[in-house]
Amino acid sequence: MKKFIHETEVYRILKEHNIDVVKHLAIKSKKKLTGQTTFIEGTKVVVKGIAENLWHKSDEGALHFETFSAALVEQIASQMEERLQKKYSWIETLICEKMAFAKKDGLPVELFLSIKKDSGCGYVVNMSLGGIYTEMWSKEVGVPLLMWPVKTTTPIEALQEFRQHLAGKIWLGGIRQNSGLIKEEAMLAFLEKLWSVATYLEKNKIEFIEVNPVAVSEDGKILPLDGVGQYCEIEGLDSKEWLPENVNASTILSPKKVAIAGVSKKKESFGNKIFTNLLKSKIAKENIKIIRPDGESMEGVECYMDISSLLQHPVDALILALPAPLITKTIMDLCVQDGGAQVVYIVAGGIGDGADHGSFGLQLRELLNSRRAKGMWTPAIIGPNSLGVVLSPLSLNTLFISQKKLPIVFGEAASSSNIGIISQSGAFFITRLSNESDLQIKYGMCVGNQLDLSISQMAKAMLSDSAIDVVGLYIEGFKDGEVLRLVELALEYLPIGKHLILYKAGRSADGMKAAAGHTGAMAGDYDLQKAVLTRAGICVVESFADFINMIKFAGAYPDQKKIYSVAVVTSAGYESVASADALGDKKLLFKLDNVTMDRLAASVAACGLEGLVSPANPIDVTPMADEKAYLAFIEDFAQTKVDLIVVGAVPLTDRLETLDLMVQNSKASEFARSIRAIVEKYNKKVVAIVDSGRLYDDYRQIFIRNGIPTFRSTQEFYSALTHLLDNKF
Repeated sequence: MKKFIHETEVYRILKEHNIDVVKHLAIKSKKKLTGQTTFIEGTKVVVKGIAENLWHKSDEGALHFETFSAALVEQIASQMEERLQKKYSWIETLICEKMAFAKKDGLPVELFLSIKKDSGCGYVVNMSLGGIYTEMWSKEVGVPLLMWPVKTTTPIEALQEFRQHLAGKIWLGGIRQNSGLIKEEAMLAFLEKLWSVATYLEKNKIEFIEVNPVAVSEDGKILPLDGVGQYCEIEGLDSKEWLPENVNASTILSPKKVAIAGVSKKKESFGNKIFTNLLKSKIAKENIKIIRPDGESMEGVECYMDISSLLQHPVDALILALPAPLITKTIMDLCVQDGGAQVVYIVAGGIGDGADHGSFGLQLRELLNSRRAKGMWTPAIIGPNSLGVVLSPLSLNTLFISQKKLPIVFGEAASSSNIGIISQSGAFFITRLSNESDLQIKYGMCVGNQLDLSISQMAKAMLSDSAIDVVGLYIEGFKDGEVLRLVELALEYLPIGKHLILYKAGRSADGMKAAAGHTGAMAGDYDLQKAVLTRAGICVVESFADFINMIKFAGAYPDQKKIYSVAVVTSAGYESVASADALGDKKLLFKLDNVTMDRLAASVAACGLEGLVSPANPIDVTPMADEKAYLAFIEDFAQTKVDLIVVGAVPLTDRLETLDLMVQNSKASEFARSIRAIVEKYNKKVVAIVDSGRLYDDYRQIFIRNGIPTFRSTQEFYSALTHLLDNKF
């Protein structure tokens, strides 16, 4: 059980960091108060019972408001001890001065404060309205919890956020006719001390302390009035290197030699499917090896009877499509012989997960950590539960999915793509590839359970490729310190024009147990993770559609600039209205000046649309508009200061050529090329919306092949646009 930290100890920690605490006196079991000088007779006091794992004193009758009298307090202490020790391990009685604290016209003036270690984000200072109604302020009234990871937020930044929060407006005087309780300088000094406390907690392996309430005394001091805490069972943040010493990015992204264990005579085995896909890659057959006990070669590929041969003929990547016990033994054998494969891909599960009944994950983790700590050669592990990788420059597909089920087409578009995707779920990765056949990716990796290499390490490898501008991350669980490492990546790569798009699955708040107080009840882990990641500029999305659409948009326009104004050209009234609603609410609709109005009016006349189309933004060109009319209006807008042009081409109108598009020089192809030429000429961004069924997939593809991000509905695009506006992206 984790060790409990009681109120007196919390006060000691705070006092060590120059934080004022309420006047208090602790008395041990049966101790008399004779001779004490802390309190004089008649002082208003609070008498508290302190016991191991007693988190809520009032629930157990361990909280008494009295006028100090030595005899009375001794009697209360004796009664509390006698009653509580039947249920708890008794520690002491704590006597605190009952403070008269500053109030403001019936407004809530108490704060909730905690400093807590988050496995992904490190130590976090949390603050909101507090007191006995802490959870009500959050759940019923909707007052948010302020969350400040100390490694990524400064006290000054925290003060700026506090100033905008309801608690800050009450304390600092941001409400009409409210002069506030304290000066900003005093609040900043308090926050700086809390940052110092967080450093102390990390050094002393304290998981959290919680203080509720924190109030301001009538003489202007910030005073904690209660406190609890708990020690960690886990170590501090993992400080591992970005990649193990013997592994570099090219080993992962461009392996020259590959071996596979698990190929058998069963055609449908995972190993066979991977092997079949391997043979179709650009890796020369002589650089592919099979490991199998019978030593029998297959498809002209040399076979080794065991991994000992790899010591003389090492490979960059070893794929293990074996059962969990054999995988564990193979990796141990690799370590014993000190070499053979730089990176090992584990296909199977049952290692370090719920199906691990042999402690295989624990054995391997201890082995890897021990060897690295001693500076010994150690392979890097990707997986377990790694469905495989897609490396387009090598035409390499190690997925154990047949081409019949998932036809992956490699070509120049994929090899030169600026997009990479890393997914913890293999199924998510392959279903995105299946659903988004137009999505060209240079690299795709399924990392599985992250026994060793983590998503952030794989992302670092991808981002180190100068051609990669966008990395999409699908994450189900963060490893220790992983959020902070992603923040480091963002701070390193976002300033040079690269982007991270992240979808976090499993977002519901687990809540915290009674021991952990109110923090979990007010904000789940995801709320904190999202706040930290978005503050760093990582684009966090909450739907699969937004994930893919943001990747496409960022891939098309990696040199992001803020979008301040949008123009819309559409042949559908509903798209025009939907655009006006979405863009008008965000104040993004480009406002037409007289010159643009005249240009649009001239184009209406030139295209024979008088009486049907009115110069406006959005401009509804009606189903009577052909490609020539669209291009005229697009160029009219492109000549303005507009940042983005949305082209809504409903393909069911007979005026647009949208079917039978196999020929390269079709009118539709020329239309897409012309749009691209116009926006490039005027340095504008453009997106297309083709809102119709599968019959028009070829029409969509024409826009996509011409580098125009294409969406299936206005709703899809405007949802993605929200992320463009809300992030530092």
